Amino acid sequence: MLEGKPVKHAVSVSEMAKNIGLSRQRLNQLIRQGKMPKPDKDVNSNRPFFTHEKQKVCLEIRKTGCGLDGAPILFYAPRRAKKSTLEAPKKDRPKVHPFATHLTSLGLSPTSQELDQTLDQLYPEGYEDQPVGEVVLRLFTELNKRANKELE
Repeated sequence: MLEGKPVKHAVSVSEMAKNIGLSRQRLNQLIRQGKMPKPDKDVNSNRPFFTHEKQKVCLEIRKTGCGLDGAPILFYAPRRAKKSTLEAPKKDRPKVHPFATHLTSLGLSPTSQELDQTLDQLYPEGYEDQPVGEVVLRLFTELNKRANKELE
């Protein structure tokens, strides 16, 4: 903040406030009270800026706590980011089977266990190389058969 900051040829009010660890609003308040130097205005754009010399003055005032008028200025210490010692426990969401959403949209609601058992029966060597649509169709057909048998 105060030491080791490169001082540019000219900075905006916002950048000056950041450099000395104040809000722009607080810096403007101190300028109105006569405790900080007034920024110069750009001739073309009428934007306020702090020259190199005025930046040094602002940095010195912040460091010493003594304003341009000689009156003391009390600054709050910069806030430190608080690290929460208590982390909210992550909710373990139940894992959804990759084919469950497809089958639910078709009107079935099998459990993950039912899906795994059916997949093992239909594809004992694995289904990874099969098109998703084909796997869903075979699952739907097989689960539908089982559901109809249970109703009989």
